[in-house]
Amino acid sequence: PTILRLNIARERVNNEDINDLTKQCPRLQYINISETLVDYQAINDIVQGWRYSMINMSLPTRMGFILTLHPEAPSFPRVAQFKSLIDSMPRLKFLHIGAYKFRHTDIMHRRRQVIKLSEMFPHLKFNINPFNTRGPVESDPYFLFRNIGRTRT
Repeated sequence: PTILRLNIARERVNNEDINDLTKQCPRLQYINISETLVDYQAINDIVQGWRYSMINMSLPTRMGFILTLHPEAPSFPRVAQFKSLIDSMPRLKFLHIGAYKFRHTDIMHRRRQVIKLSEMFPHLKFNINPFNTRGPVESDPYFLFRNIGRTRT
């Protein structure tokens, strides 16, 4: 119950695991579930469980396809529902959908998705690469701990 940040990207995590996490970690502020088996059905559990604590959330790529954030995706009526769910999270500042990409061409390919998300949620920040080489980024939960090492005496 004291865990605040959890990065389980690329793990074999599914919707039932998210449901269990919302009960076991009620104060979670950061979660990264990109590249997991979690699908759109889990968004209700995520919002219900961490509505008032979540600040930074990274969701899998498949959420972008379902929400028609990718140009190849068919149109589904879930966008309005997703918007109302995300808007109901008052502390949320950062939203990321998809795997983190590090090459410039990947970032440019995702630009349409970020534009759509920015239109839907003008109050949120969308960080394509939280491990920016220009210095620590606020949305990276580990940026505070990068300079911790041995103290020389």
